[in-house]
Amino acid sequence: MALSRQLTPTPVLLDFLAWAARSGYSVREHPAYGGVTPGVHRTGSWHADGLAADLNHGPNGPAERARLIVALGEAEQRGLATTYARDGTVGSASGHQNHLHVDVGEWSNLGRGLVRRTPPTRSSATAVARPAAPGDPVLRSVQARLNRDYPAYSRLVVDGVEGPATRTAVAEFQRRSGLVPDGVAGPLTRVRLGLP
Repeated sequence: MALSRQLTPTPVLLDFLAWAARSGYSVREHPAYGGVTPGVHRTGSWHADGLAADLNHGPNGPAERARLIVALGEAEQRGLATTYARDGTVGSASGHQNHLHVDVGEWSNLGRGLVRRTPPTRSSATAVARPAAPGDPVLRSVQARLNRDYPAYSRLVVDGVEGPATRTAVAEFQRRSGLVPDGVAGPLTRVRLGLP
């Protein structure tokens, strides 16, 4: 991924990488997690400078893909840029079909080309550490059901708040259930989840 301006504070990336390691992901291409492979990422790159990392989770295949989508949602919720061939292989996503790239920059690519991210506010960059206020009880039920029945790709905070991680998990459930993957837990999605 081309260098861009840094939008997200470095400690947010480090907190995310610690979460990933605790959650069983293999964190690579970062100085604090085994170093950076010479020749793959050059000196002065965001990887070498500790501003980017790559994640894997087990052997390549559908189970890993589902886990990487969970990590992608978590990274986006924290205000990090991501590159992963979730929706296609346009541009830099073509080189990220088997691992998730995260960084602190302003560009993401989920397979349809580069998308400029909105800079996170100071409160959104630090909000991850604080529990959210109780939100919509129906959405809390959806989050809890996804976590219970679909742990391979859903490890949501059950807070009733419709954030990026929730939308990503709902969309993945919808894809697997033959629904339109819009990430909105509407009536049909709730019925498929077995919720009233």
